[in-house]
Amino acid sequence: MMPLSLDDTLSNRPLILMSDYDGTLTPITADYTKAQISDEGLTLLRQVANTPGIQLAIVSGRSVPSLLHFLRSLVGEPIYLVGLHGGEIYNMQNGQYLLQPSPSYIGSVQKLKDDLIDAKVDALPGIMIEDKVYSLGLHYRKASELDAELALNQLKKGMHMLSLASEFTLRPGKQLLEAVPKAFNKGTGIDRLIDLLKGHFETTPAKIYYGDDITDFDAFRAIKKYPEGYAVYVGPVLPPSAPAVDCCLKDVQAVYDSL
Repeated sequence: MMPLSLDDTLSNRPLILMSDYDGTLTPITADYTKAQISDEGLTLLRQVANTPGIQLAIVSGRSVPSLLHFLRSLVGEPIYLVGLHGGEIYNMQNGQYLLQPSPSYIGSVQKLKDDLIDAKVDALPGIMIEDKVYSLGLHYRKASELDAELALNQLKKGMHMLSLASEFTLRPGKQLLEAVPKAFNKGTGIDRLIDLLKGHFETTPAKIYYGDDITDFDAFRAIKKYPEGYAVYVGPVLPPSAPAVDCCLKDVQAVYDSL
């Protein structure tokens, strides 16, 4: 694993510290509704968020309400949430949204969900449908290979039959396939957040992004456009398809050790 080390010319700068949630701040769970950060982890995030010169942000494919469920003890802290792969930005300190998706996506997501339910995909053992209002996730971590294939094929069929391909894309994750508006990705999400934070610092801040999944690759590419940007991959092996990163950490514990 490559150690995390800021360039000497940047180490004394303020810092925008951004991290994915699942697989980075908490281990991947078989049931996505159980992905709770430990009390120790929450305490450390609170300390980081209140450290002078650091702005903490959590970036996720989850919706802001889903993230708030797990981070409810941190409500009121100076933390930004970038949800839905960059589709929404929320300030936990004052409870205000700075960016929200267009309501036009809601009807399409509902139609896609109804199609899956009509096809009884939700009745397949181990299949879980995550309704994010503006996007839809199909979890198959607990399903057999055959049931997973049936569910994924139905999602792809629904996308085609409902003519959603011009508006949505299918984005793979770790035993997860999501129908996500094409306008959403973590790279543009962190670019928007960084732009919103202009003027918050006296000098240009260093920027670090931690992520563990293929959906984080857009964020890695975005962060590397900044001369003071650092990309940190979390996982035992860096995938060959991954963009350039500055550091690799083997697991969630290593992330907390580095924080």
